[in-house]
Amino acid sequence: MLYSRIIANVKSNTWFDHLPTEIIFLIFDYLSNNEIIHTFFFFSQRLNNLLLQNQYYSRYLELPTTYLTIWKNILSVISSQVEYLNITTIYLTLPLSIFSNLKSIIISSSYGFQKNNYN
Repeated sequence: MLYSRIIANVKSNTWFDHLPTEIIFLIFDYLSNNEIIHTFFFFSQRLNNLLLQNQYYSRYLELPTTYLTIWKNILSVISSQVEYLNITTIYLTLPLSIFSNLKSIIISSSYGFQKNNYN
């Protein structure tokens, strides 16, 4: 399984790893789901397990426009957990079919929509 190969390479021994789970979740309260997943998913085996067991953090994601290589690796593991997806780019580089449990898609653009005057 791809997940086990990716996670096998995750090695970390920091003080953050020794924090109680409750403190980690309090820290997560100050971050968006994207920030949590992007920053902590490959940080350590313990944090990967916490994030995978608490699917709250992967249920709603904004499709990233940067660091796509890292996000492709992350999404290869968690895409089936994503239920709500916000797409903010017109350059979609991932197929929506990888999100097998998708319930809602929000599409927004800073470019706006062209207004047609057919009166």
